Amino acid sequence: MATQAWRRGASSLLGAGGGAARALALWREGGRAGARNPLRGARTLSEAAGAGRATGGGKLKYGTLGALVLVTGYGFAGYGFYDRFRSKEDGEGVGGDGEGIVNWSGTHACTPVKLHEPETLEELEALVKKCHEQGRKLRPVGNALSPNGIALSDHEMVSLAMMDKVLAVNKRKRQVTVQPGCSVGRLCGELRKRGLVLENLASIAEQQVGGFLQIGAHGTGAAIPPVEMQVVEMKVMTPGEGLVTVRRDEDPETFRMLQCGLGMFGVVCEATIQCVRAHKLLEHTFTLSKDQIQKQHADLIKKHKHVRYHWIPYTDDVVVTTCDDYTLWNRLGYGMEKAATYSDEERLNPLRSLLLESGERRPEDLAGLSFADLRTMLLERNSLDVNHIKRVNQAEAEFWKRSEGYRIGYSDEILQFDCGGQQWVLEMAVGAGTLERPSYADVDYVRELLEEIEFREIPAPAPIEQRWTASSQAVLSPASSTDPSSIFSWIGIIMYLPLSDLKARAKVTEGFKAYSSLMRSVLEGLEAQEHWAKIELPSNQEEREDVVKRIARRYPVEKVRQLRSRFDPKNILGSDMLDELFGLL
Repeated sequence: MATQAWRRGASSLLGAGGGAARALALWREGGRAGARNPLRGARTLSEAAGAGRATGGGKLKYGTLGALVLVTGYGFAGYGFYDRFRSKEDGEGVGGDGEGIVNWSGTHACTPVKLHEPETLEELEALVKKCHEQGRKLRPVGNALSPNGIALSDHEMVSLAMMDKVLAVNKRKRQVTVQPGCSVGRLCGELRKRGLVLENLASIAEQQVGGFLQIGAHGTGAAIPPVEMQVVEMKVMTPGEGLVTVRRDEDPETFRMLQCGLGMFGVVCEATIQCVRAHKLLEHTFTLSKDQIQKQHADLIKKHKHVRYHWIPYTDDVVVTTCDDYTLWNRLGYGMEKAATYSDEERLNPLRSLLLESGERRPEDLAGLSFADLRTMLLERNSLDVNHIKRVNQAEAEFWKRSEGYRIGYSDEILQFDCGGQQWVLEMAVGAGTLERPSYADVDYVRELLEEIEFREIPAPAPIEQRWTASSQAVLSPASSTDPSSIFSWIGIIMYLPLSDLKARAKVTEGFKAYSSLMRSVLEGLEAQEHWAKIELPSNQEEREDVVKRIARRYPVEKVRQLRSRFDPKNILGSDMLDELFGLL
């Protein structure tokens, strides 16, 4: 029971709508009451179980709900605390006290009327049926990790956090059947025990499987499609037709529509995923100049299984990370190029030196802080001063030059990386030719964007991230294509948010709007499409209409409407954003 309560707390990502200060206050209050940061390894299970029994009975349906705490050596990287919600008399859900759910990046929040957490398929079916009959909105939510809060709603919401079992593993077929509330990280751990692993991951593994498969997560690897293509079968609870099972080899048209369905046709309640053998990767991190990228790009994406570029604005440096099957690499006789060796202190010195310039801090204040900690502190000093950002980026470039080297580990560990703290992000997918004949349009675009950043003096921090995938057969994937040989480049920009200064956060938000407008304008003509978890509706009406028109050009909107009328005729699963994007208002 306690373990179940903990899973429920750690995966719900419930936050307070009052912002960082409110979150920190609640966190301290929780600490005084005995709840501690789970990432520090402290015990909280008994307290969570006790609160559950006290407020909601034996099944812990109305107990303490905790958001996952992401803490760095410097400060909070995400909202995190335990807080209690009063149960509703009808026993259907929790919430309604004015508390809310905040997404991981702290950029979007909502105060749902109720947050339902069914524990069984039967409970989910009854909930969806009742909401459909009564015309009550019900938005599915995973771990609220999407930067744009696409799953959030002020109406009723349903979390599948309690439906988190790994149901079956077929080692012969290399397939796993799993409930949607299981985290990707825990699933990978269970698969590893059986010699299997997911073919690809996104940057993190904290997502619930349901959200991971429905939102268009992609990872990197020009010969590997986005993650929805790993699905071979799904069970989906729909308002209009109840429980529907869709398979890749049966009714493929419907299956391809639901593969990346954004939770708007039904609630995914079970998925069977194609896996691969567990394997180790050899990761190589090094830097190249822009001209070297131009010359080597085609070879890099062909030769390496996984490739990622981090372009650093206001420098000539690009951080390249490649990952390859370690066993195959050895078998082919490839060696490891010897790189200069720096101590951790020497690697971090460019960032530390910049922090110590002002005299506000002493060297001992910075002892033990990581690269991410130091960069966060530097950016928070003045995140919109372009001259300051130039110096931070230059220090970061020097850090990466001193960090060239190799790492070996299991693929599900190597493919994850530190995404930094709270942030605004925009990521767009653009066609990049084929593996045999890369178009270079994506590389040329990034170089043009960097030139525009310098010309307009945008305070753009590192990185501009670039990754690649094969195409997807899923109709609503940003990488959807009928040509299986086509590849897509995923290009992302970022601005980090200060954690405690609300005025500074507001200014960064305005600065990011200008930055994202620049990105869209430079991409015009390339038929680029925003990642579903990172698409934002601009406040400028003209730009807003452009986003909607781009959706209509990229996706079969009429087919979306037809399928919605079949599976969700009263549109209870929709959200304001999705309804506007698909013209369903």
